[in-house]
Amino acid sequence: MKKITYKSHSLSTPRYNFSNVFIIAGQSDETVVTETSIEELFDQNGMNIKNSLLQDSMPVLATEPMPPILNLSNYPGEECKRDCMPNQKRVCYFQFVLENYQAMGVACGKCAEGVESDCYKPQCIIGDGVEKGVMSINRQIPGPDIQVCQGDYIVVDVANHAHGSAATLHWHGMHMKDTPYMDGVPYVTQCPIPFATTFRYEFYATEPGTQFYHSHSGHHKVNGQYGALIVRRPFKEDPENLMYDFDLPEHYILISDWMHVYGEDMFPGRPSREILPNSLLINGRGQYMAVGSSERTTVPPTIYYVKAGERYRFRLINGISHACPVQFQIEKHDLVIIASDSFNVRPRLFNTLVSNSGERYDFVVTANHTQGDFWIRVRAMGI
Repeated sequence: MKKITYKSHSLSTPRYNFSNVFIIAGQSDETVVTETSIEELFDQNGMNIKNSLLQDSMPVLATEPMPPILNLSNYPGEECKRDCMPNQKRVCYFQFVLENYQAMGVACGKCAEGVESDCYKPQCIIGDGVEKGVMSINRQIPGPDIQVCQGDYIVVDVANHAHGSAATLHWHGMHMKDTPYMDGVPYVTQCPIPFATTFRYEFYATEPGTQFYHSHSGHHKVNGQYGALIVRRPFKEDPENLMYDFDLPEHYILISDWMHVYGEDMFPGRPSREILPNSLLINGRGQYMAVGSSERTTVPPTIYYVKAGERYRFRLINGISHACPVQFQIEKHDLVIIASDSFNVRPRLFNTLVSNSGERYDFVVTANHTQGDFWIRVRAMGI
């Protein structure tokens, strides 16, 4: 009987690497087992074999059975952010740690005082420049972006280190046809993840397009637990590939609302007219100016770089939690809409785009000015 090596994980106190934002949620022990004892090994480690890609009786895609993965650390999700090629699929492994954290806390140094370099320090969450409590993923807001190719296999270990809170993550836009138990809806598709435990989400990236993920528990989403999920297809297979020159990983725009208190402090009990966000953020950054004041916070905004004369595909994600439409514009530039909610549409030219919570749009911008800086404007409508 052939022997294989499997890395078993025992959850321990997380070790934080302050040289970057990534958090190691557990330690590994190498165990030599036979192929027939893998299920027993999963049981010993408190993992659900029914949710494991090692189970042959419940394939995710019958045409592409997934072989056993013995050491997921060999498949870092960051390496899945690549140019997609036909028939070159990968396993993409991510580790998420959910915890209570602080925006504009000690990790940000003197960012609030105008020292811009401190605003880019590891584990510094900026928001709109006002200090507040948050619920973060890997001490980031938004959480780590997941960018893969169609057909890749996504594996996400979610460790809940938020005291007193159970958690789930929902993969918005993924149909989960063959993996409904991975949809992340508490008490419907799974039990919430209790504090100090880990749950493994795993599914194929079957739906190409602009998606995102967010918490589906309590007020965790408005408190900061969300991130981009983008599934690309090979360039030659994209029906809109003649519309743009570049589809860069950094060119996604995730709009979110931001309150200066936890969401739990606002719901329930407050009249609806009082439940308003203090700011709107783009990729977790924005500036705040109080009503009646002429001063803004000095934190740096999100910046996108383009080259004159080129056409760029941007991906807009409306991740706000309030029921409020959002108006989007780019100064002195038109938007050619090519996709809505990951479905291709007939290209149309607009100068303003209005979206609601959960909607995603792909659009093309032509850098038709020789040089300059141009504002991206996001405005809540009806507030």
